[in-house]
Amino acid sequence: MTRTNILFGSLRNSFLARALGLLSCAVVPAACGDSTAPDSTQSAPTLDQLSLSLPTSLPLGRSATAKAMATYSDGSQVDVSNRVTWSSDSQAVLTVSDETADKGALRAVGIGVAYVQVSLDGKSVSAQLTVGAAELDVLAPLPSANAVAKGLSITLAAQGTYSDGSVSDVGTSVVWSVSDNSIASIGVNDRGGAQLTGLQEGQVTLHVQLGDKGTDVQIQVTAAVLTGVALGNTTPLLAAGNTLQLMASGAFSDGSSQDVTSQGDWSSSDDSIASVGNGDGQKGLVTALKSGAVTLRVMVGGQSVSYDLTVY
Repeated sequence: MTRTNILFGSLRNSFLARALGLLSCAVVPAACGDSTAPDSTQSAPTLDQLSLSLPTSLPLGRSATAKAMATYSDGSQVDVSNRVTWSSDSQAVLTVSDETADKGALRAVGIGVAYVQVSLDGKSVSAQLTVGAAELDVLAPLPSANAVAKGLSITLAAQGTYSDGSVSDVGTSVVWSVSDNSIASIGVNDRGGAQLTGLQEGQVTLHVQLGDKGTDVQIQVTAAVLTGVALGNTTPLLAAGNTLQLMASGAFSDGSSQDVTSQGDWSSSDDSIASVGNGDGQKGLVTALKSGAVTLRVMVGGQSVSYDLTVY
């Protein structure tokens, strides 16, 4: 073997040795004295404690979501709501879901006190929650009508819908008011309930309030309506061949009255004894024809009145 071949072989062996050394450092850094290499003996952080976040109280029927946090030995905190096991010590008061889709979902189902508990890796924690009375969700005014004639009244009622789904009459607990007391007023009827009375034509906002819940409804006050009819210029006896002009007076809801003779529908129980005019210019005009007794009647706007006449 020549000197040149020996030298070349020596260089090649040196190069291979160096390459193998570098490869060893890459695979096992500690073998080359690398102090930054990971320590395979270092342990993962362990769970130190669990904590719960949830409301201290709920009204009956309400729902909420609780949250569980884990604190580890390295000081880190992780939301583990979906990993812990959830439970309630009183399902009759408070239910808590442990289903994957809604872990930690709470629902108040009965008045009382319950404890919510979570557990994970041998650790557990619980928290107290008080379920109180149902809370008012919706307040609805229920007037007997949305319009009232001047001088008339409508009764006022109110209904409450609560967080547990129950519905209750709350008419005696609410406070009523109107936007304009010159158009309508609030009072008490003879049964002790609330009522609204129309004072003059127009529109008002009726407001009902219970606690922090309030609702409005619009009420229209319309013109006074006819409430009764009375006959005037009557006589119990009328001689055959004579005439008598009857008068009809209307009483209105606002206390006023007016002549409604021309607006009436007049009739006689026996036109052969006495007739009564019902045409233009003849309304209420009685003509006695022959001896006998008749009943004369007038109707105006749904109100009627009659009287007995004897023809001699």
